[in-house]
Amino acid sequence: MKIIPLKNYLTAILVSLTLGSCVEDSDFSVPESLGTEENEVLNEILEKIDTGTIQLVSISEVKSMYKSYWKRPFQVDTDIIVKAYVTSSDQSGNFYKELYLQDNPEAPNSGIKLILNLTDTYNRFNKGREVYIRLNPPTPTNYPNGLYIGEERVGNKVITIGGGTETNQYGTTVRSLSENQINASVFRSKETYDITPLVVQIPQLSNDHIGMFVQIENTEFEANLAGERYFNPSENYDTSRTIQSCSEATYSTFDFETSSFSSFKNELLPTGNGTVAGIISKTYDGSR
Repeated sequence: MKIIPLKNYLTAILVSLTLGSCVEDSDFSVPESLGTEENEVLNEILEKIDTGTIQLVSISEVKSMYKSYWKRPFQVDTDIIVKAYVTSSDQSGNFYKELYLQDNPEAPNSGIKLILNLTDTYNRFNKGREVYIRLNPPTPTNYPNGLYIGEERVGNKVITIGGGTETNQYGTTVRSLSENQINASVFRSKETYDITPLVVQIPQLSNDHIGMFVQIENTEFEANLAGERYFNPSENYDTSRTIQSCSEATYSTFDFETSSFSSFKNELLPTGNGTVAGIISKTYDGSR
């Protein structure tokens, strides 16, 4: 299991390092109000939730629809909605065509991943944005149109909402929502909340934390990483650096991952004991 930094900080004494933002679109500000059409569609959905025409379900309920032992994604066939809060941001380049979501702005119980064919998602789905995902939007022909719940790679245990499926020698996985599916299924509310990190210790982390924004205190990068940078230029895509907990008699370790596309990849790793915050995920193959 690994932690993907979103707004990362490690404190050395009382000095904190905050990673920079993306160069492109750095002056972009997320609109405080939504367009008329977008507001109307969401208001209609909220009215149907209030009247019971559409059922509001939790992230935990959505994740339970996927049974990993079947090794096949589940297509949603009922008109249900899940409400969530965006925990990730691709503004610094550390995420790509994906959103991580959790069920509450603070003290979350569950998180999930959404993959979508959209870049610069922070312009539309900024961190803390309240979103509603309609998992089986209606169509004029009533042709099955439900989204899929599964994994991007069979066995990695990162439960993901996708727009379709694809099958190879490793099994059947979910693939990204198309632009049309995004417009028909994923709706922003006008509300953006501060996401309060869930404070955890390394030994407490499990698959249940995937997608959540967490904070781990009393940590430090391994001593042999002094002078190293977040990204190792000998790597092709991602670099994992080991973080260790120094609050116990025996050290617990954790992988801290940085993308080759991140704007902070060439920053020096901070030294000393401190705190780190980010999104919990797993390696591509699910090995850790």
